[in-house]
Amino acid sequence: MNGKKSKQTISSNPCGNNWSKDEDKFGQKMLEKMGWEKGKGLGANLEGRAEHVKVSAKSDTRGVGFDNASSDEWLSHQTEFCDILKNLNDLHSISAKSSEEARDKKREPKMKSDRGRYVKVRKSKDIKSKSEADLSCVFGGKKKEKKGIRTVESAENMKEYFERKMKERKLKLASTN
Repeated sequence: MNGKKSKQTISSNPCGNNWSKDEDKFGQKMLEKMGWEKGKGLGANLEGRAEHVKVSAKSDTRGVGFDNASSDEWLSHQTEFCDILKNLNDLHSISAKSSEEARDKKREPKMKSDRGRYVKVRKSKDIKSKSEADLSCVFGGKKKEKKGIRTVESAENMKEYFERKMKERKLKLASTN
């Protein structure tokens, strides 16, 4: 009872042809409206396939269209591919050895420049040397502006105020030209 359980579906139509005997299908009705008759082929000359495509059940996990006879073709190229990879690996190992020797020669002076780079990075991250204005730009510091609405009291009304402003603006534009 503890073995692997598998569900088995048993169809009421094991041959799978009940749908082909059904006369109330939408597609069939559309074709009949266009002049097609049962038993005739499709196409302009009614020479096409007259029967539906036969379907076979697939019970394995191989891909659709897999053929055992053609499976050897896939493996025949593998030996050639393995030879190409071996040659590439051999060439790469030779060039890798020479590049490692060249890298070892350059390593000593590079350590000094690495130290300088380390100092530069540490210095750039030190925020104590930055100004307060720079820090407020980066971190969004508080601004010392007054909040609230500024009101102006005047003896003239709004219409008179804007008329005066327009006259001043026109005079200013005329004087610049």
